Amino acid sequence: MNKNINIKKYWWLILVFILTSFSLLASLVLLQQRQEIRKKASVPEGQATVRISPETGIYQVGESIPVNIFFNTRGVTISAIALRLTYLFSGNNPQIIPSNILINQALLNTGDWSCPIKTISSEGGQVKIDIACVNTNPNGYSNSTDTLLASFSLGVQNIPTPNPVVLSFDPNLSVISRKDNAQDTLLTPTSRGTYTITSQPTSSPTPTPTPTRIPTSTPTPTPTFTPTPSPLSTPTSVPTQTPTPSSQPLPGDLNRDGRVDNLDLEILLNNWLTPNADLNSDGTTNEKDLALLLTNWFP
Repeated sequence: MNKNINIKKYWWLILVFILTSFSLLASLVLLQQRQEIRKKASVPEGQATVRISPETGIYQVGESIPVNIFFNTRGVTISAIALRLTYLFSGNNPQIIPSNILINQALLNTGDWSCPIKTISSEGGQVKIDIACVNTNPNGYSNSTDTLLASFSLGVQNIPTPNPVVLSFDPNLSVISRKDNAQDTLLTPTSRGTYTITSQPTSSPTPTPTPTRIPTSTPTPTPTFTPTPSPLSTPTSVPTQTPTPSSQPLPGDLNRDGRVDNLDLEILLNNWLTPNADLNSDGTTNEKDLALLLTNWFP
């Protein structure tokens, strides 16, 4: 009798061990599946790409860094591009100054591109470079090779902090809009420009020869005629009229400050494909609203 009881206990222990092992194995499999799902969910689905050139370089104080921005739609037909590039600086003013934003003339010559946003600003230790263009061709635009969109210069005034300077795309405020459904097709940008700044080389000054002193004769002073001032009439002041702000906001003035500028562009891009920045009352925020904002650009 005791022997049978011991055998039953033995089998129960084996069964419990098997069930415990199976539960542990199942938990590990589920955990791995969840991790794989999270990995897949975090993979960007965009196809179009943007690129900074050059991506590295060493420059001296006083030099200018030529920067080119390329884009590639990978065969997808698009209707609009809005890009923000940023880099950090310390102190009250940036040590590297961007300037001279130029859109690729070959694109402009087609007559299909309008690019009114080419602005530079700095705030909170960050320089922001905004470029936005709309393609007005009913068929849209596509390419399959890296195409120059715009270029600008970075003037090196002093050795910056941090050094090297890292120029990169803001993924939240960079959009390439599909023509067919206005979805963002820009793959999360990974290209960046890393520029190391060094001081100017010190050169030995060339001695300047001392000029030979030549005696000069003292000129005879000529009497100066002082004219009698004539009375001047006091100009009548014309009162200036302060423009009365229009009760109707500008199309595109999303923050109601009387301007259509970078702040409105940022609001629009932050609300992409939502009704929150819908300018044409079609229920969503897409490339049509971006085109309307660009048309009414008034910084």
